Parts: sequence; structure tokens; C-alpha cells
Amino acid sequence: MARLHRKRGRYLPPRGVKLIRVPKNPHKLTTNSGGKVRSKLEQSCADYFSSSGIEFQYEPLMLLAGRQYRPDFYLPKLGVFVE
Repeated sequence: MARLHRKRGRYLPPRGVKLIRVPKNPHKLTTNSGGKVRSKLEQSCADYFSSSGIEFQYEPLMLLAGRQYRPDFYLPKLGVFVE
């Protein structure tokens, strides 16, 4: 097994060794409409939107003031972000 080098408070592998990246918060829960979400609150919101016939986008990538932002939901017909 490769030894890890400590640099700036973090342990880094030697050059040429790739580590598997694990997402910080993967999509674990499934909504009634079949979509994947990260939390129970997002699951209940997505279920409410779909049962009420409200069109929504889950975690769309937005650019605001030159920075990337991912709100929980975007309601395109209303032009509203739900966080």
C-alpha cells in the first residue's frame, strides 16, 4: 500500500496514485415520481410539487454574479428558487 505524505494539514498520495472520490452527499432517496434527492425534506417537497402538477427542476446549475449556485428547486413557470 502506498504511503501518504502530509502537506498543509492533509494527507496526499504519492504522485501517480489516484484515489477514488466519494461524493460528499450522494442522492440516496427516491421520490414518488422516480427522481433521486439528498434529504427527506427535499423528498417531501419534490413529492408535493409532482402531486400538485407544479413543474420543477431539482438542483439546476445557476450562475449568479459569476459564481456557480445550485438551489434545491427551481420553479420555471413562476421564476422562483426554493432553498
